[in-house]
Amino acid sequence: MKMMLIFLFFSLTIAGLSFLMTVGLRRFAIRRGLLDHPNHRSSHELPTPRVGGVGFVSLMLLTILGVAIINEDSLEVLFSIMIIVTGVSVTGFFDDLYNLPSSYRAASYSGVVLIALYFLPSLPNLSFYFVVIENYCLLLFLYFLGIFWLLNLFNFMDGIDGITALESIYVLLCGAFLVFFKDGFSSMTNLQDAGVMEVLAFLLVVSAAAVSGFLISNWPPATIFMGDVGSSTLGAFIGFVAVVSSTVGDISVWHWLIITATFWVDSTFTLFRRLIRREKIWSPHKRHAYQILAGRWKSHKKVTLLYSAVNIFWLLPLLLIAISYSDYVILLTVIASVPLFVFVFLVGAGSAEK
Repeated sequence: MKMMLIFLFFSLTIAGLSFLMTVGLRRFAIRRGLLDHPNHRSSHELPTPRVGGVGFVSLMLLTILGVAIINEDSLEVLFSIMIIVTGVSVTGFFDDLYNLPSSYRAASYSGVVLIALYFLPSLPNLSFYFVVIENYCLLLFLYFLGIFWLLNLFNFMDGIDGITALESIYVLLCGAFLVFFKDGFSSMTNLQDAGVMEVLAFLLVVSAAAVSGFLISNWPPATIFMGDVGSSTLGAFIGFVAVVSSTVGDISVWHWLIITATFWVDSTFTLFRRLIRREKIWSPHKRHAYQILAGRWKSHKKVTLLYSAVNIFWLLPLLLIAISYSDYVILLTVIASVPLFVFVFLVGAGSAEK
């Protein structure tokens, strides 16, 4: 009980610090002219400060470093997490400042993800019921593609107020519950003796608290955006923790696909339709389902709440079923995603812009 109270106090402190840092970053961005100016492909109407993600990402990095100092048993995993969070956030920050060419970003993100995966002690096998992938090189390639896509799609989905921050809080908290399901927080008496799964759960909850502090300023109408430094880092962190937790825990990446379905379905379907038309897939556009709905409804808040409602009332129950019946997790992933594919198709995701 004492550990739970300390943990709660620490999380609330992180949320408060994140809020104060976000306020300070907003003032700094305005003074330096670090603003996103609206154009015909934007979903906002007023110049808005960016780089707000620097605050919660800094707190995430400090927490990872602090836990690595305290818990030597998890040092190898924490070192890999530190690599990917630091590398992706630095690249995203410079992209926010100087609008780096897409080739530079892709090269930097690819290198960081590969290095972080390489330093992991092992990679989890990937099961498709009757087929199990065990080859290290193939697993490295597949997990690289997954994390690379996730960090990019979080960036793509960060197009209206509050949606990525609220999605991230949901995913991080569900992930913490997922990786800590068997023992529960009651088994953790201190961080020094905590196992890898407990450490991952701690980092996920603290990260959710940090993003919560940012969300206060990012809630519609947003007064600051997280920028690539925030969105890309969150996607990379979540994807990497999914791989690590599947390595050391009795869960799989399929559970994580259920948790993140609203984001990866929208982005993947939109990308696929644009590829079919041979469009430049990395060029800015407003054809994601959430962007189309925001334009139709003239409201960011309604769309953000809609996606959150899908998370809570559709995906979360399926996740709970998948936890109890792990043998059916692939089938449940299909059940979770198919209606979402139908939904984004009906909305018109990926359709040609008029």
